[in-house]
Amino acid sequence: MIHNMAEKLALLIANDLNFNKLQRAKVSYGLEIILGGLVKVLVFITVPMILGIFNTTIAALLASGLFRLPAGGAHCTSYGRCLLGSLVTFCILGALALYLADFVNYISALYLCWGVILLSAVVTLHYVPVDCKAKPVKPAQRLRQRVWALGTLLVYILITLIIQLPPELLLAAGMGLTVQVLTLLPQGHTLMERMDNLLGLIPGLKK
Repeated sequence: MIHNMAEKLALLIANDLNFNKLQRAKVSYGLEIILGGLVKVLVFITVPMILGIFNTTIAALLASGLFRLPAGGAHCTSYGRCLLGSLVTFCILGALALYLADFVNYISALYLCWGVILLSAVVTLHYVPVDCKAKPVKPAQRLRQRVWALGTLLVYILITLIIQLPPELLLAAGMGLTVQVLTLLPQGHTLMERMDNLLGLIPGLKK
């Protein structure tokens, strides 16, 4: 759907500005990224808000997403599968964090979060960056991205030291980071592939 919308808009723009096929393709690609990003933002705002798990879901999403930028990880094979899979995963984490917060105090949640960050640092040293076939990481970029990933984890620790976050946000962030670290491992790639295939059984997500 996003791809078709981007192509139609690109065609309109290309006709108005007399673009050639290559220029139209570039416009279509850019529009697809912009439209896809806007849809994701709207979905990840509205659905968690309706479910009453906005804060914890966003905490899990940010902890995972900011680390994913330099670290990489396994991917779904289509935009629709990625959107639905991510939405379900992070909403579950958000709801679970709220539930577990009733049984965990601040100190315990903090130590759990730090434990996940430490584990993430160990995995980072061994695996990061994890590239994909569509966008392989150049050798010259590997060290830079590993340092970037470790720096992101350090920022997470500093945030927890400066701000006394509620237990549910610490738990959500820890679980979100755990999910992202899992996508760096070979086992995580296998799980992602199985989830991707499962999502592909849903009408409209076969491609």
